[in-house]
Amino acid sequence: YWGLSLRRFSQLKTHWIPKTPPIAQPTEIQFGDHLILRGYGAIDNGDLLLFWQRTPGHSLTASDFVIGGEVFDAAGNQIGVLPNMPPAGFAYPAHRWPDARIAMGVIPAQAWLGTEPAPGAYRVELRVYDNAGSAPTAVLTPDGADNVTLTPLEVVIE
Repeated sequence: YWGLSLRRFSQLKTHWIPKTPPIAQPTEIQFGDHLILRGYGAIDNGDLLLFWQRTPGHSLTASDFVIGGEVFDAAGNQIGVLPNMPPAGFAYPAHRWPDARIAMGVIPAQAWLGTEPAPGAYRVELRVYDNAGSAPTAVLTPDGADNVTLTPLEVVIE
C-alpha cells in the first residue's frame, strides 16, 4: 500500500510492558448489569485513568455508555466537570471489550482539571449513563446510587 511501511522490532524490551493494569486505587463498583469500575488513578501529568470491565457473562449490544460527573478540590469547591465520553474513549466502545479483560479510559488533565492543571487532592463524583435511547438514563449501582465518589485522587504534575 502506498505510504505504508513496515518496521521490525528486534530489541523490544518486554519487561517495560506491565502484565497487569497500573491501577492506583482498586475498586469493585458495578454499574447496573453492564459495567464494573475496577480502579482509577492519576498519572504524573495529571491525566485521569479509569479501568473498566464488562460484567462477566453479560454480552452487550451496540448500546452507548457515557460517563460524566463533577470534580471538586480539597476544600469541596467544584472546579470542573468530566467530559461526557465513553468509558474507554470513542474508539473503544464497551460492546467491543473482550470478556474478562480490563479496558482503560484516559481523561486528559485539561479536560477534568481545567486549562491550568494544578497538583493537589481532588474528589470526583462519577456517573455512568446509558445513551442508547432517546435520552440518556443513569445506570445505577447495586445500592441504587446514580453516582460514586472517587477519592482520594492525588495529582502530581511533573
